[in-house]
Amino acid sequence: MTAGMEGMSKRHATGFPCGICRGVAVVDLDGGYLCARHTIEEITIDLRAEEPIVISTGGRDVADGADGVPFIRGVLVAGVVLLVPFFSSNVIDAKLAILPTSVIPMMAIVVLWAVSKIGPSIRGRPRNPATWLALSIPVLMTVAALFHSVQDSLYPLFLALGASALALVIWDMSRDDTRRYVVYPLLTAASIQAVVAIIQLATTDAVVPEWLATGVAPNVIDGVLRAPGTMGHAYLLAALGLLAIGGWTAIRESHQRTPYPVMIGLGMSTALVTIAFSRSALVGLTAAAIAVAVGAVRGDQSVHTVVSILVGVGVLTMLVTASSWSARVDHSTASDLDDATLGRVTLMRQAATLMKAEPTVGVGPGQYLSAIEARGLLNDSYPYIVHTYSLAFAAENGVPAGLIVTGLLVWLGAAAIRAGPGVGAAYVAVLPLLLFDHMHYDVAAGQLMLGIWLGVLAAALRWRSADRSVRAATNQSIGRS
Repeated sequence: MTAGMEGMSKRHATGFPCGICRGVAVVDLDGGYLCARHTIEEITIDLRAEEPIVISTGGRDVADGADGVPFIRGVLVAGVVLLVPFFSSNVIDAKLAILPTSVIPMMAIVVLWAVSKIGPSIRGRPRNPATWLALSIPVLMTVAALFHSVQDSLYPLFLALGASALALVIWDMSRDDTRRYVVYPLLTAASIQAVVAIIQLATTDAVVPEWLATGVAPNVIDGVLRAPGTMGHAYLLAALGLLAIGGWTAIRESHQRTPYPVMIGLGMSTALVTIAFSRSALVGLTAAAIAVAVGAVRGDQSVHTVVSILVGVGVLTMLVTASSWSARVDHSTASDLDDATLGRVTLMRQAATLMKAEPTVGVGPGQYLSAIEARGLLNDSYPYIVHTYSLAFAAENGVPAGLIVTGLLVWLGAAAIRAGPGVGAAYVAVLPLLLFDHMHYDVAAGQLMLGIWLGVLAAALRWRSADRSVRAATNQSIGRS
């Protein structure tokens, strides 16, 4: 058979295993995947394009002879992912616990690697909204910092740069590498935190030694006992659980069966979300389950397992902790809007005041609470930054910067939904936390999780785009034969 593949773009990949040698496939041939070598053996490709065709395997060119990211880089990323639950502002402000602090040099290496190695890929590969957002955040924050105290902005800028580097490194990974170095560590970290949190709720004790994590004793918030795991706050646990769930749905291939270890990880991640007693996280979990279920409607019956885990474990955990969830419902319905949302209305008014006072370049990265206090607006009952990512970004970095970030988030949502139910689920799982919490903006672990989320979405969008392009080019070629 002769197949003329003229017009194929330079970089296409599926990331699926070759049906002959199990190597990384680059061509989807009528439902059968083939690697570059067996594609050439099975098909005579008509190279009538003006430039030579370079086939890419999920971020690694066949011509380079590489089959994945360098091992050391993958291990570094996996290490950062596993250490995120131990890395919080408490590490900087308090005792500098040994294990969490090790994430700092690892992040520095990842940043340097991203600058030196990922730079050429950034220039040579089409970007998507996730990569644009990852690149824009530190740039916009740096611009704002130049008009304020750069020294006071160094820590927020370091975290933003680290999150951006994580996103770009993950974006450059193949599907297999992302599964191995990002998603599996996420599911592992979430499972560990779930066990720690359950023990904390059962014993009302911190459980975790001080040298490992600081300030992690269970505490009562809004009349409900919350377990912070090793992350300092229960809502960070919920964010980790949702990120792990979304990571799997984003990288999961159509009709792929869920391995038993992943089932356990998804179950533990779901439990982690529900025992955080976060209304926003519960909305994210529900939205993710609905988005994944859409895959069944489209003929992918294998998603039933994932949906069953999300719904089954979620409902079971809520039944076991019914008294705590009942208290949350009572508080939400028996008080005014500001009290029911734990001061979010007050915080939005404060943010609006700051944006009105400093609309162009904001009050400076990391200067939100100082600016509120200086203007006599600090509310002792709610001494927090505004609980909406875009508003916090606009208040500290300027309204134009906030509009850019908001626009990119909307664009990312549209692209994720178009990419399929799995990628859409990864987006909607985290979206409620961006709308109703601040952790992804000004909390160390939250910012790193934002970078991981953007990286997974960026990689997933790249794979889906490549899959569609290769499939279209192959079908067109077969039609000409």
